[in-house]
Amino acid sequence: MLNLSQPCVPGCEAKTQIRCETCPPGSTCGCGANMPTPLSIPGFCHLKHNYTCYYRCPRQSQCPGGPSSSRCPNSLLNYFADKPCASAEDVPQRWSKPGSLKSHPRWMKDVYDLK
Repeated sequence: MLNLSQPCVPGCEAKTQIRCETCPPGSTCGCGANMPTPLSIPGFCHLKHNYTCYYRCPRQSQCPGGPSSSRCPNSLLNYFADKPCASAEDVPQRWSKPGSLKSHPRWMKDVYDLK
């Protein structure tokens, strides 16, 4: 079997209904004008240039996720210094079926061009 290092090669989950099997917990595939790329789901973030480890934020409002808020806020960098990456158990159940539009926030519908 061949495993590509780019987890979003199959495309956007909400559009293709293909679940990203290699996306780290706390992320989903987002597409836009650039190439498909992993983005943080609400309540999670990643450190700069690190798309393999996503952290669960203390409060979801601190980490809205999406194309413009996928990285961890500077105010939380020290908080994540000794924290492990998110696990599958940290991800809320509503994200287990990424094709469900009801579980996607507005920014994801815009990124996926879903109306």
